[in-house]
Amino acid sequence: MDTVCGCSRQGFCCISSEALTKVFNYLPLHDIQVVCSLSRRLNRLSVDILLAANGILDPTVKCHIRLDENSDALTALQFALFIPSMSHFSVVFAGTRDITAPARDMQRCIRILRKFLSIRDVTVEFLETEHDYGFFTNLKDWLIILSG
Repeated sequence: MDTVCGCSRQGFCCISSEALTKVFNYLPLHDIQVVCSLSRRLNRLSVDILLAANGILDPTVKCHIRLDENSDALTALQFALFIPSMSHFSVVFAGTRDITAPARDMQRCIRILRKFLSIRDVTVEFLETEHDYGFFTNLKDWLIILSG
């Protein structure tokens, strides 16, 4: 019997969580997103790393996300199996060159709001972009319609 996980098997499941966390810290965030769907144990480790990389240490207390081209805490929240509830959800839509990204991100925010029914306080902020397509104004209207 293995002393790390207590099973009679050998291999990946027998690696300590501390060792896996050290390995995950060397992976790009995109690769860690892939890992979170492999098993419940890897989900917990990878979601914690993804959220911490975005400055979220305890999403049950406060979850503030800034969406830009370099962060993707929404994916971690969508895949999270071990977050029992969330009371505050705040998201900032930063400028992006891809006009379709805010629409996709808004859909993902709605999925998170549906997943965590305990959310009582929602803040959405839209930052100015260098390219004004009028998209953020339309997105605000869309959000008002969906929330009403």
